[in-house]
Amino acid sequence: MRKLIIAISCALAAGCVFTGCKTTEANYAAAYEIAREKRDAGLTAEAAEGLKREAAIAGTVYNGDSIPLKGIYVKRIEGADAKPYTVVVASFKQLFNSRSVMKRLETGGWNEPVLLQDPRDEVYYVGAMTTASLDSAVSALRRIENDPPLQMKALCPFILRR
Repeated sequence: MRKLIIAISCALAAGCVFTGCKTTEANYAAAYEIAREKRDAGLTAEAAEGLKREAAIAGTVYNGDSIPLKGIYVKRIEGADAKPYTVVVASFKQLFNSRSVMKRLETGGWNEPVLLQDPRDEVYYVGAMTTASLDSAVSALRRIENDPPLQMKALCPFILRR
């Protein structure tokens, strides 16, 4: 009788232990938020904003290759007439920095740089070239990736589609 009571007690205890550890979507969400907080703990506001923008850049497959293509509304500030596709090499919050990069692009052989602005975020995008064709934009993007005209941050270069 005593062995039977011990066996039943062990079975009940095991049943309680195994049914109490259910994985739910809420558990995964909580663990994900904790991991994100740990990842972002040492970041500056600018670096955190960069991660946010990086997540927003969609990877698009074009001719079997993945390209960074971002579609946003921008307005032309100066430079070449903006066409549907622009290869962006830098982004800044300040107009002075953007114009400085445009001058460096011109001296580096990029004849028609363009300066665009996202009026919502007040971010300036410096494009090395603008074109009506996605093929031309992708080839310019690959050229810039292989031989960068200037030092670029982690999010650049990418193709901006108007």
